[in-house]
Amino acid sequence: MTTTSHKPNLALFDFDGTITEREMFSVFLRFSAPTYRKWLGNLIVIPCYLLYQRGLFSPVKLRKLTAFLGLAGRRFSDVDKMGCRFSHDVIPQYLRENALAQIRMHQQKGDVVVVVSASLDVYLSHWCKQHDLLLLCNQVKVKHGFVTGTFKQADCSNQEKVNKVKQRLDLSDFDTIYAYGDTEEDLAMLAIADEKYMNWQKISNDD
Repeated sequence: MTTTSHKPNLALFDFDGTITEREMFSVFLRFSAPTYRKWLGNLIVIPCYLLYQRGLFSPVKLRKLTAFLGLAGRRFSDVDKMGCRFSHDVIPQYLRENALAQIRMHQQKGDVVVVVSASLDVYLSHWCKQHDLLLLCNQVKVKHGFVTGTFKQADCSNQEKVNKVKQRLDLSDFDTIYAYGDTEEDLAMLAIADEKYMNWQKISNDD
């Protein structure tokens, strides 16, 4: 008599706008940046943000620009401490209760739960550790103890979300794959899922 081993499920969650009520990338940069960087950043970023709103400046370019302006040249230890504070003091103010409930449901079932986000590791790593979640996200590059203002790898959005998931996990190890997102940058990740949710609405494989 042969027995079949039960495979766990996999649940992939976007963070900004899915687990939280708004994107946290810019919130963290404003929270952590010195005043003079905020003034300089506003002078440069606001015109680019207006172009972004008109679809003339990509969100990937905007993230890279704001990360450079807010983080380049700062001690990693200082930024990491700010990220830890941010994860404890600020992120909880923006969390969606339904998202936390869904995460807990997957964990109670024994599913593997992964946050897959274009947000930054300097705060997400602390938050995910608090909630016992795996994390795939944008990692700040550090050289000689200082943040360069760039990312270690390609921006964790669109197809790169899928690439990072497949680099970390073998999808054949899972029975059912769930994915949760809220923007076009999550569509590639949702496409690999058996059960998918956009803005907390279940969508069919034909959508």
